Amino acid sequence: MRPRIFISLAAPSLGGPGKGLLQFLEAGGFDLCDPVLAAFIIGSNSDSEYARVMRSAGAKVVKLNQRSRFDFSLVAQAEDVVIREKCQILQSHGYKSHVLCSLLSMRLRLPWIAFVHGWTAEDFRIHCYRLLEMGLVTLASRVVPVSKALGERLPLLAKRKMRIIPNAVAPQELERITGRNVRAELGIHDRALVAGVVGRLSPEKGQIHFLRALAQAHLECPDVVGMLIGDGQDRDILEAEARRLGLGAGIIFAGHTPCIGD
Repeated sequence: MRPRIFISLAAPSLGGPGKGLLQFLEAGGFDLCDPVLAAFIIGSNSDSEYARVMRSAGAKVVKLNQRSRFDFSLVAQAEDVVIREKCQILQSHGYKSHVLCSLLSMRLRLPWIAFVHGWTAEDFRIHCYRLLEMGLVTLASRVVPVSKALGERLPLLAKRKMRIIPNAVAPQELERITGRNVRAELGIHDRALVAGVVGRLSPEKGQIHFLRALAQAHLECPDVVGMLIGDGQDRDILEAEARRLGLGAGIIFAGHTPCIGD
């Protein structure tokens, strides 16, 4: 009998953790478990990219309506879902979901698996969230960092319950190409050498170093074009740095895209 798992991920877009879940389900995850995915709906939003993609993949998606940043009704909503769906295991991704599943685990006496995907470094508030996550995962039944390096940064109590599952790339991702002429869409000439970086635009990703290296490359290879694929809170800072470096049309901010293969 397959275990029924309540999976909590507070993300409006698919993102890295969501893609990992999608890959797992498409690679045979449905044969191993019956997932119930919680999608956090904030304000007047009726749906999210994460919820739509998971639903299209065949997963059961339930909505948790969040009215404010600290909405304690989420606990009661999630508890109702877990009881109604007869979930036997809790799984969380990210500090908000860790808070939720830690409370559910205590209230319902269910085992809890906490995935650790890494931390960003925007400001003091995010630093506090990282400390909160570090403390919460010590309460989980099992802790799953997605790399050895992340596991080494966990507290000792968490390490004792740790199982490392590295992030993976599904081979079928390379086959999801729509045939779009991306060069033509973005105005990149055929002779150009394109160098790209894919990822969230935030300090720990280091895109600012890519821009500075690109400016140096332009001195010897004017035909090189840089592309930043992704979005995030650093976009304004990176655009300002690109202007300061005089990159002009030599850098393209492509934004978030679900079709990386193109």
